Amino acid sequence: MERAANRFFEDGARLIDATDGQDPQVRLRAVMGVSGQLVRDHPRFLRLFMLLLLGYEGEHAQEDVVDRVRREGRRRITSGLRHAYQPWGPDIADRIADQLGDIALALFDGYFIAVESGPAPAQVRLLDQIVSTLHGLAERLRETGRA
Repeated sequence: MERAANRFFEDGARLIDATDGQDPQVRLRAVMGVSGQLVRDHPRFLRLFMLLLLGYEGEHAQEDVVDRVRREGRRRITSGLRHAYQPWGPDIADRIADQLGDIALALFDGYFIAVESGPAPAQVRLLDQIVSTLHGLAERLRETGRA
């Protein structure tokens, strides 16, 4: 499980490093595109992780691994948000990452479940909807200080 998690996170880091440009929404779309690619490249790991996450009835060691992977997942997704919104300045990017990290992770989880159960053409549309939702929250947070 941990080796698969390491491969999953390493692949994501390499892909996110390749995003560039100054428009935060374009950068966010690139970051979420990386997430979509990870779902396509690592479905077995994500299925196993979801099963373990939902079935916390295992050993203490299993619970520890699931918790570590979940924390790392949140850290990576907040890092992607921070990267996407750097053009708005580091303070705003940090606030967006901190405040939208949980919802971004929940949307990623939902995206994975939808991909596993739905037709392939819907995947692109769903990623676009996730980007629009997160970007709308980020814009509101930038303007009002609250998402």
